[in-house]
Amino acid sequence: MPNGAQGEKRESERRKINEMAWIVDPDVGHPNECSLRNISTRGALIEMAQVMDLPNYLLIILPGEDYAMECRVTWREERNLGVEFL
Repeated sequence: MPNGAQGEKRESERRKINEMAWIVDPDVGHPNECSLRNISTRGALIEMAQVMDLPNYLLIILPGEDYAMECRVTWREERNLGVEFL
């Protein structure tokens, strides 16, 4: 569990999933495949091979959607990334 997340009270309920999605660095534009591990109306937990080199603001393309959502990285740890939808 990331630093500061223990005892955190969420404003929206998270739903566990295991679906492929795509992360896009707006400066580069090339989508990188990732796995959604859970999602809520406010954010998501993403797993991918390399998270440390990603910028703090990203675009994410969710399964079944034709558009990219803006998001802000709230934490990162090894292969996991927490994002908040903007």
